[in-house]
Amino acid sequence: KRQIHSFVLEAENFVRGRDFFETGGKVQVFLFNPSEAPPFGSRVRLRGKLKVAKGPQNPGEFDYIRYLSEQGIRAVWEGFGKNSFVLIKDPSDSKFHPSRFLQTMRERGSARFDSLFPPPLNVLLKALIFGMRRGLTETLRDDFMKTGTSHLVAISGMNITLVAGSLFFLFLLMGLPQKGAAFAGMAAAVGYVFLSGAGIPVVRAGWMAGLYFTGLLLERQKDWMNGLFFALFIVLAFDPSAFFQVGFQLSFLSVFFLICFGRSRFMEWSPEGFQTGIVLLGTFPLGVYYFNVFSWAGFIANLLAIPFFHLGVLGGWISLLVGPVPFLGPLTVYVTSFFLKMGLAWIHFWAKQPWSYFYLRHPHWGQLLTYYLTLAGLWFAFRNRSRFASLFKMLTVSSWVLTALFFFLPRGPSHFSLTAFSLGQNELLHIEFEGRKNWLINTGRGSPSDQARWTVGPFLRRKGAGHLEGVLLTDFSKRHTGGLSSLSENFSIGSLFFPLSKKASAEKLLFGGSRRRRINTRTLQAGELIRVGEKGGFQVLDVIDGFAFILIYWGDEKILFLPTWKAGILARALPELKKLSSVDMLLLPSQGSPDPAQWNEILSLTLPRWVVLTDPRETSGPLIASLQREEIPFFCLSETGALQFEIGPEK
Repeated sequence: KRQIHSFVLEAENFVRGRDFFETGGKVQVFLFNPSEAPPFGSRVRLRGKLKVAKGPQNPGEFDYIRYLSEQGIRAVWEGFGKNSFVLIKDPSDSKFHPSRFLQTMRERGSARFDSLFPPPLNVLLKALIFGMRRGLTETLRDDFMKTGTSHLVAISGMNITLVAGSLFFLFLLMGLPQKGAAFAGMAAAVGYVFLSGAGIPVVRAGWMAGLYFTGLLLERQKDWMNGLFFALFIVLAFDPSAFFQVGFQLSFLSVFFLICFGRSRFMEWSPEGFQTGIVLLGTFPLGVYYFNVFSWAGFIANLLAIPFFHLGVLGGWISLLVGPVPFLGPLTVYVTSFFLKMGLAWIHFWAKQPWSYFYLRHPHWGQLLTYYLTLAGLWFAFRNRSRFASLFKMLTVSSWVLTALFFFLPRGPSHFSLTAFSLGQNELLHIEFEGRKNWLINTGRGSPSDQARWTVGPFLRRKGAGHLEGVLLTDFSKRHTGGLSSLSENFSIGSLFFPLSKKASAEKLLFGGSRRRRINTRTLQAGELIRVGEKGGFQVLDVIDGFAFILIYWGDEKILFLPTWKAGILARALPELKKLSSVDMLLLPSQGSPDPAQWNEILSLTLPRWVVLTDPRETSGPLIASLQREEIPFFCLSETGALQFEIGPEK
């Protein structure tokens, strides 16, 4: 089994050939199948390749370059095998270092959770307490996203409140003077900021908690807004680029609206439902902008999920201390597991209701600005005591409601568009017909990287497409059907079309014997016409040995999808291709190369205006040479990234 160890390295120098270079800065390191993982704080010499991170190749895809840039990382290093690194200096040989001590505490706490709790509770507690979210399953992440509860697994003010606040009140109950309890609470807050990894939300909460306890020590009156802006100033002073990070914006905006709209009830530990509503009010546009999801059930889900997870986190901290103690340890683990399981079950219930959340189209920044301007007017109107206050309130409330509703309205032109994804040696198309009817041809592979989850899913959410009218499969290869499972978990699918196969039942091939949602399945027949609206649809030219030759049409425009280069199958399909006078676009398969005579015959029969190549230019030499000879424009997806073709309503 392949093992991957990743860490961030502070570079000092590197050697290329006989050249030695002094350097500096952070490098993201990936070691594949090393003999062991280098301990935190060690000095190492690496052997491998220094690379520039690859940016997104498809619309809506995760921007890895931006993610690394936000952490001050400019390069990626890849090493392979047992000789990928040499340990120069072991951290245990050097003197005490705070960061190494904190990392050791994190690793020991993580190991303690692994020994006390079964999956996924151990992984969940590591995320809730230490900010170590790597082991969270994709199903859990999806559940949190769909129910608006992702903030629960992000270290934030909730955790600081539990740790520092609980310690503060515990010492007060034990009879310690208020100043002594405040000092203990402040020390706990500062320590936990570093122990949890010092992410922006917890740093913000840590500064606010520190300022609160400082006020108690100095006997000064607390002011939450001053504390918030003090924390904002400190975070931006140390890292101005943090302003553009999602965590920074959501964290500060949430607390800002709690203070503005919560007033005294925020200070008096107002009910969770009230606070959740205020946070949803203030962060709704940013949630849609970054994640394209709105969960109306998030308000309900948070009502019980927050207290369950509060108690689970508190129990997790206690279990770290008393876990090995007979009777008390197992009892604490049992109670903690109960609360976490209840919270997960509640969230999972709402995530599985398809009507509890919506995928919304990516909004324009002007929408965000208008929403917050109307919200500012709403806040000012309810503080206004003039004789026109009632009229002003009515106008601002109406403006705010209309602005919020605009996020849910379909936007953009409703006409034909086709997107060819850049997925390496794979072919996957998205077609949007008039009336915003979305279709897919193939679903991508399921492993080693689930392309339906990481590429197609973000693309569809960005378009606000929660429903697919249909999915067409050109064959049963895993690189085309592997993403169907995750696709059906997160999107509703009207119909699934696939070619007849003699290998096994379609049900077993596609769903492994179990189906997540009700999907109408149909086999593709040669000559079948699938109409989508008045002008568009699909024509199945032929189905041969489990491969479907599909023609996409919109009015007079025709796009031919070739599913394979196998000479025997192409020879049997040529009679149907001869019936085509010409096509506007020809989409070619990957993996393999055509027989030159067959390829020239296909070109002469179809006379394409454009050709799209899936394989990289280096392996498509003969194809490119013939296209250049015939002066046919072509695109290599490996070079261009995803391509989108649109046909306006006037054609």
